[in-house]
Amino acid sequence: FQTFVRQAERAPDDWRGHAMLGQAQTSRGSHQAAVASLKRARKLAPDVPQVATALATAHDALAAALLDAPTAANLTLVNLTKQQRRRAARSLREAIALRSHAEGT
Repeated sequence: FQTFVRQAERAPDDWRGHAMLGQAQTSRGSHQAAVASLKRARKLAPDVPQVATALATAHDALAAALLDAPTAANLTLVNLTKQQRRRAARSLREAIALRSHAEGT
């Protein structure tokens, strides 16, 4: 994991380092950090479909984590804060848009 962090730090204008870091962060469950890294990669390489797909996956994971967190505490969806619901919905919308773009639809 630290290899990806160093690579992104050493070459901040290379989308590959940010993309690999974001995918590693997604795998580790660091969804907000993954979204940030993959957004940076997407900004540097807007036409690379793999980056859009990885970012969509990170958004999906972030939304799922936001929605699942209360369940673990035996709460209902109604008990989510308005901000948590908005963040989850925003992440899902972003994931859908990115997947559509990556698929060319």
